[in-house]
Amino acid sequence: MNEARGIVDEYSKVFMNIGKTFPNDISLATKCRVMTEAEGIKMHKSIVNMITEMLESVKLKQNEDVLKCHVENLTENFAKQKEYNTILDEIAEKIGKKKPSKSN
Repeated sequence: MNEARGIVDEYSKVFMNIGKTFPNDISLATKCRVMTEAEGIKMHKSIVNMITEMLESVKLKQNEDVLKCHVENLTENFAKQKEYNTILDEIAEKIGKKKPSKSN
């Protein structure tokens, strides 16, 4: 994507420089053709930038969703571990051996 953006930038600069330095003897049709090409490249560059932003936005959203899932899993695992430790403490009390609790 960066390579495509670089190519578009390069062409855009070339055509903009041509547009600013037309020789006096160049035909109006040629000037119009060159300027149309320059505008087309600008529009293409805008589209490339817009698509790049959209892709980056989607990637950030996907990363955010993955992180939320990890947090939910960790929270669930922590709750299960606390419950497990409580059960072990109760069992230890019933058999007369108090196990040191690591959850507190």
